Amino acid sequence: ADNVPYEPKHFLPVSMKGVNEGDFSMVLGYPGGTTRFMTSYEIDKELSITHPNRIKIRGLRQQLMLDDMLADPAVRIKYASKYSGSTNYWKFSIGQSKGLKRLNVKGKREELQAKFGDWIKMDPAMNKKYGEALGMIKTSIEEAAPYDNASQYYSECLTRGSEILGFAYRANRLYRQLEEKADADAIAKTTEGMKASAGGFFKNYNGPTDQKITAALMDLFVTDVPAEFHADVFAMVNKKFKGDYTKYVDKMFATSVFASQEAFNAFLENPSKKALDKDLAFQAARSIFSKSGEIAREARSLGTDLGKGRRLWIDGILKMEKDWPYYPDANFSMRLTYGSVKSYNPQDAVTYKYFTTLAGVMEKEDPNNWEFVVHPRLKELYEAKDYGDYGDGDTMKVCFITTNDITGGNSGSGMINGRGELTGLAFDGNWEAMSGDIAFEPDLQRCIAVDIRFVLWIMDKFAGAGHLVNEMTLVY
Repeated sequence: ADNVPYEPKHFLPVSMKGVNEGDFSMVLGYPGGTTRFMTSYEIDKELSITHPNRIKIRGLRQQLMLDDMLADPAVRIKYASKYSGSTNYWKFSIGQSKGLKRLNVKGKREELQAKFGDWIKMDPAMNKKYGEALGMIKTSIEEAAPYDNASQYYSECLTRGSEILGFAYRANRLYRQLEEKADADAIAKTTEGMKASAGGFFKNYNGPTDQKITAALMDLFVTDVPAEFHADVFAMVNKKFKGDYTKYVDKMFATSVFASQEAFNAFLENPSKKALDKDLAFQAARSIFSKSGEIAREARSLGTDLGKGRRLWIDGILKMEKDWPYYPDANFSMRLTYGSVKSYNPQDAVTYKYFTTLAGVMEKEDPNNWEFVVHPRLKELYEAKDYGDYGDGDTMKVCFITTNDITGGNSGSGMINGRGELTGLAFDGNWEAMSGDIAFEPDLQRCIAVDIRFVLWIMDKFAGAGHLVNEMTLVY
């Protein structure tokens, strides 16, 4: 009797009128982070280290993943989310690199830095306070670059790229308990928790896929990362397996208790330090996580001057351009951005309209590409033009674009018109917007939203969930 539905003081009415070019739009949500005050030195690091590394490593991992996904529907289901999550920032790195170069963002920052240098020289007090800012940033970036490069390779290739290594490292707490001869109750509690979490891990895990990925990424790591940053496990592979990572990983997966749920559960029935000491996956995980932590700490120790330099730089820029309306970087807190519905011209003689339609979905259909397969039910509704109240006559609008400033984390944020009605859900930026986290370009960058009427149509006509639509307040 006490279990009653929550009744909010206010909820968003849903607009059935759609949007037109020039309409006011605002987005309320939780964007991740932006770095609009980056210096040219930091942008150069993104272009020369961060993005190339991510594109190369994830490109290899994703191709191996996709090969197995296309070959086996069961693997596709298990890895669809992992693949999508990986490609999200892979595409971002490709797009941001192109955007930064196309807009000459590094060159523009160099001009701003030169202007800043001239400005502080005009006032001895300013020069004393801000004169060291850019030098501190430049030196810190250069000194930390080798460590940042190695740290990224550890993350992308090993601690996050290989599933078995990440999973094996979860046993580190149990290992310490066994090493310290903790009481039986403490060990039992740990093993119970590990067994429970293993269910979720193995539910979406395919050993053969991870085996290929682990071997390929370990080989890539030792090829690209200088030996001074290698964990001890790599020296062992060179000695005992003659640097053959496929052979090493094959043995790892054939013998490790972390390679299958059955072997893992059997180990937990009678866990021993000796078994973990001999386990190739656990040995590698401990060695890799230890070394990657050491490198990360070294990189952070070199960042003390970087933090101070950044604070001085930003403070100085805000004083130099005190009439310019700078707004703070996004920092994972709630933000409201306002703009308008607007088309744009990405290049000479090309115009992108402010909306797309279901006809475009059909034009892009490709039965041989799993990302562009169109469901038969969707085609049936399209051919019948069965749009109900959700369409514009015989047209079903799908998405629209606005000038709102958003970033990663905003996906799913409500798009609201000037009457406070829900018109869509923001979910992405256009290709030209990928550089927006560092430099927002109003003429080129757009926020992409799915039209809320298309969402309702999918719920009602396609999925047969019209009862959910009936719970909403629709405004015509």
